[in-house]
Amino acid sequence: MRKLLILLCLFCSLSVLAQEKQEITQQDYANQQVEMADQFRADGKIYVVVGIIVLILGGLLVYALVIDRRLSRLEKQLGQHPLRQDRLPQDGLPQQKESGKRVIG
Repeated sequence: MRKLLILLCLFCSLSVLAQEKQEITQQDYANQQVEMADQFRADGKIYVVVGIIVLILGGLLVYALVIDRRLSRLEKQLGQHPLRQDRLPQDGLPQQKESGKRVIG
């Protein structure tokens, strides 16, 4: 397994080394337009991109609310539990119930 992980890391690092370095010019610093966004706006696809982003963020919000409700329900159940910390005896250990079994010996 370890050899497979090492080979995977090596393979991933080779793709990083295969990229050519591009020189940054003064024209790149002066560029204030983003051609991809302009093209999306011109084609009307920017609304698809915005819609997908809204869907993803909405899904994350719904997921967070569901988790919050579940956590609140669990906290409420633990608050009614007899072994809650503020109901423990002074020594901090819960009381053992007698089982009623007879010890033969």
